[in-house]
Amino acid sequence: MNKATNLPSYFRIIRTSVAIWLAYSSLACANVNFTGVAAGDATSKSISVWTRAVNDAAPEVSNLTLQISHKSSFSKIHTSATLTTDPAKDYTAKIDIDHLRPATTYFYRFVGQNGEISNIGKFKTAPEANEDASVKFAFSGDNDGLMRPYALAATFPEQDLDFYINLGDTIYENASNVAGDNAANWLNSPSVTLSGSSASLNGVPVAGTTFATQVQLRADYSKKYRENFSPVNTGGQNSLQILYASQGNYTTYDNHELGNRQYINGGAPAGGSVGGPLGTDMLTGRGVDARANGAGNPGNINDTNKSTKDFINRSVGFLTLQDTFLSYHPIANHGIITAPSDPRTDGTKKLYLVVPTNQCRLFFINELPEWV
Repeated sequence: MNKATNLPSYFRIIRTSVAIWLAYSSLACANVNFTGVAAGDATSKSISVWTRAVNDAAPEVSNLTLQISHKSSFSKIHTSATLTTDPAKDYTAKIDIDHLRPATTYFYRFVGQNGEISNIGKFKTAPEANEDASVKFAFSGDNDGLMRPYALAATFPEQDLDFYINLGDTIYENASNVAGDNAANWLNSPSVTLSGSSASLNGVPVAGTTFATQVQLRADYSKKYRENFSPVNTGGQNSLQILYASQGNYTTYDNHELGNRQYINGGAPAGGSVGGPLGTDMLTGRGVDARANGAGNPGNINDTNKSTKDFINRSVGFLTLQDTFLSYHPIANHGIITAPSDPRTDGTKKLYLVVPTNQCRLFFINELPEWV
């Protein structure tokens, strides 16, 4: 006979409650898996550090600890900081760290609340502006999902770069499927849900179609970013995970991060609604066409909003895709642009920084429009 049955009933109730509490506590602190790590936008004293951590079986907010050290063994921690994953940003987390030493190599990692440890990343801060220093860097772009798992990414640790520049198209929004991947069906990834018609740019669904909602945009594009950190075969290379961790990064976006047809044309007036089954999910974004320098596309009746304060880069869809891009890259918070005389940029995110050096000024633009 179970000895518990001889105990007073009130004790059995308490014991059961404790068991339930323990089960709840275990659920509330489920182990997380780290998608990857990345550091970027380094100056001589600061860096932005990023990760994604989630238990896919029981996704929830997680508390993380960032550790930065001069040694890959982390025998001595130089800087420690706490941060929290954000469900609204696909369980990513990012933090800007200051008070670092110039021209110094650091190692970093994240630790979960149950002791889980991410892969280790490395970055080097920029030299002081008046210091003579040589730099070794690499650059590339166009991370088309058809190229996964990006075999060359595995060679980055041995390059010992001071930094890497990703020149945009950090994901491709279109499909990589059997029809386009030489029958390599392990690469299969469907296209994101589109938010407009390429033929008319008017954002009105035709029979049998439904355009993306704001929620779909974030979910579909987040999936594309996640895939670029994941293997395409069980046990295979984690695509770009090792590249992003091998050194500090400076990252731009181009048209594929905004490739939902309505949002790739820059500063033209935003027009009417777009998205959803009726083309009305997002209030602005219809009829965009930059070919007439923002004056509208003659004959397109939807491109009628000529307000100097209502450009496509302020539309809900554009801002959703931009925010998804920023959620997945170690781009520091540079604040907001103040330019009252330029309604195209006034009040928008500042997506650029200048890193001064003794011989030149390195100018990084996190936003690289297709027409540049």
